[in-house]
Amino acid sequence: MTPLAKRADLLVLSIAALGLMGAHPAPEGSELTIAAGQNVTEYRTAVTNPQFRYVSNGIAIHVGGRVRFDNNLTLAAQTDIDHGIVSGSQQLTLASGQPQPDGSEVGEIQWSGGTAMRVGWHGKLIGGEVGMAIANLPEQERHLFPSATGWVGIPKFVYAWGNTYSGPITRAQALNEPMVGLGHKNEHLTLWWGTHVEARLQNLPWAIAPIPNPLPGKAINPNAIPFVVGTTVRIIDDVRLGLEYGAGDSMPEQTVSDSRFSMVVHVNGDGFRSGF
Repeated sequence: MTPLAKRADLLVLSIAALGLMGAHPAPEGSELTIAAGQNVTEYRTAVTNPQFRYVSNGIAIHVGGRVRFDNNLTLAAQTDIDHGIVSGSQQLTLASGQPQPDGSEVGEIQWSGGTAMRVGWHGKLIGGEVGMAIANLPEQERHLFPSATGWVGIPKFVYAWGNTYSGPITRAQALNEPMVGLGHKNEHLTLWWGTHVEARLQNLPWAIAPIPNPLPGKAINPNAIPFVVGTTVRIIDDVRLGLEYGAGDSMPEQTVSDSRFSMVVHVNGDGFRSGF
């Protein structure tokens, strides 16, 4: 198992999915979200004899829908398609002492993506959803992941959120995983910022803590901890348009940070109601 696959272990993801969910409060009625943009990631092959490091660059499309019923129960589903082209290659280890050709897969087209379904409940001050995601990602030995999202606060002022595998599921692996952050949503503007849970935890000052580091050997460069930031603005009734950017390392000694830059469209079927 590669370092990239190891760091997404089931225990960490499951705990974060249950306790640290969220992205933004659900509007009443139906909601459609479309995001599309550029996606860059670095990954290593699962086979280590020899092992290669690849950089992939491409386009990702995310389509998600949510229905909020009169009793505040919600059903959500999403589909993600990620088209990438290998733009860089480096051999990291030798096979039986014999060098292998470098860059043999540069230019190769890759298809990745996933789908997820969640059920949940959203009120005026708190909400969330839980479910499962199925994803096909480069060199990942796992294909089934917990999918969760949730928030708590007063949206028109500030709210805390967290999520995992509930936003765009792309080759930018670090941006799929558990994140927590802050957001704001009023009748005209939505803002959000988040940071990677595991990378933040492993960079705490464990040397002076009374307990040992629970994530030894997974150190991500503290200057490249994954984050996401975005905004949407209401351009006409029921439609918000904006941008989202995320970047950061997904494994130690990464040479090119994972990144995702997308245009985001939110369409509320029943319009935005300011009762939050």
